[in-house]
Amino acid sequence: MFAKSGMVFLVFMFVSIYAIGQINENDSGHVIHDIFTEINDNSYGGVIEIYQDPSLHVLIDRSERINKKEGLSGYRIQMFSGSGQDAREEARELSIKFIELFPDFDARLMYPEYNAPFFKLRLGDYRTKNEAMEFYHQLKKQFPNSYIVKSKINFPKLEANK
Repeated sequence: MFAKSGMVFLVFMFVSIYAIGQINENDSGHVIHDIFTEINDNSYGGVIEIYQDPSLHVLIDRSERINKKEGLSGYRIQMFSGSGQDAREEARELSIKFIELFPDFDARLMYPEYNAPFFKLRLGDYRTKNEAMEFYHQLKKQFPNSYIVKSKINFPKLEANK
């Protein structure tokens, strides 16, 4: 009888001590619930240094590049597409002429591209074809060879509320 009650007593003591050991309190008596809070707590006077394999940074960077969105589907106006020795110079001259004719157009929305063997000059970040059409009708008077193309566009800029 004493053996059974002694055994129950020992199990009860072990479970109680184990449960009390799992509760972690800092000096002010507040319970700390996660390891990150405890690591950042400097009240113990220690310094924690974490050493990790440098290839971990390579894997994280690769994962970020793969998962990074590079834009969304939309439309641009293609003013020029050409190949040959003079194609780059033609695209540059057209962009200069465009800036002279449309000085209010944001030059950051001009996209010279090179997809071998073609040099292209595209304009705008339009989410719908109707948005692109509004400017296209003004543009085709001066640049009749331009047309609207489906393209990846940049995300629209977010403006802070005033």
